[in-house]
Amino acid sequence: IFLNFTKYIFLTTVLKKGTKTELSYLRSMRLCKSLIMKTAVVGLILILGGMNVADAKFNKSPSLKVLDKPQTKSAIKSHHSSAFVPRVKSLDVIGGSQDTEGTATIPNEIFNLVKSIVGAGVLSLPAGIAAFGNAPSAVLPSAILILVIGSISAYGFSLIGRVCADTGARSYREAWEKTVGSSTSWMPAASSTFNCFIANLAYSMILADTFKNLLSGFGMEISRQNVLFGITLIVLIPLCLMKNLSSLAPFSLLGIMGMAYTILAMGIRYFDGSYGTDGKFLVDVAENLKPSFGDNGASAVMSPKSLILICMLSTAYMAHFNAPKFYIELKDNTIKRYNAVVTSS
Repeated sequence: IFLNFTKYIFLTTVLKKGTKTELSYLRSMRLCKSLIMKTAVVGLILILGGMNVADAKFNKSPSLKVLDKPQTKSAIKSHHSSAFVPRVKSLDVIGGSQDTEGTATIPNEIFNLVKSIVGAGVLSLPAGIAAFGNAPSAVLPSAILILVIGSISAYGFSLIGRVCADTGARSYREAWEKTVGSSTSWMPAASSTFNCFIANLAYSMILADTFKNLLSGFGMEISRQNVLFGITLIVLIPLCLMKNLSSLAPFSLLGIMGMAYTILAMGIRYFDGSYGTDGKFLVDVAENLKPSFGDNGASAVMSPKSLILICMLSTAYMAHFNAPKFYIELKDNTIKRYNAVVTSS
């Protein structure tokens, strides 16, 4: 905010004095407007973030503590006969708080978990297979790798839920604190934050490019920067501030349908031979993106180039930092029901 304010003062001063600089008048005005918009976005993020932190800090459930002095019989009788005493399922003797019950159904959680796993990055997996193989038989070992690494990831996701169930942890960091130790609990928190930051950066790039092209198709020429600011302000920030993910299930289903549509289109083009050696669309593909047709099949999985696919798969199923949230938000969150969500997804 300070840097934007300094730039704004400089530009307005230049405009008032009429000094000849490399910046034209119109460009200077555009920069001023851009700086004002950036400052407004940053300020809004700080305000909403502060409200969110304050809400989490001060609106906690009241603790139920042991009484310092014994009550008299009349006080105890009056206490039990009161119609305003709330019922609680369980209470911790000192500093405890009542856990909120989850509301998400199994289908809701499946849609959300599948969408958390299957994003735009799934479209890069064919490139991972093509890195070592250029014959159809290369798909077989690739499918086995996808299944094996997916099973390992599912077990890890299930294990985090079991830890939360056994320890009462409500976050990835808290689960680490109660099992490994508090001195190193910053490690999973830092790695999860960094991973989410990089993922959000990648998705922001995809959203900016995609929506810029979509809007230009409707005759709306908007700069990539303004598209990104608009999406961030109107869509992404409200989503980041949501405390319950169950309401996103319909949109997760819509995203899954979009991926299914993409797979269907790819399947149609594969079977009709549009991109085959004599395909009608092959000539329109850029030279560096054209498919190769050779004899590197299933045996090519033993080459070092297959590590490219393995590296992709090591992060393809990554949603484990949200495992505690999925477990807590599941209605009647038994381990059996939670594992049903994980296995189905």
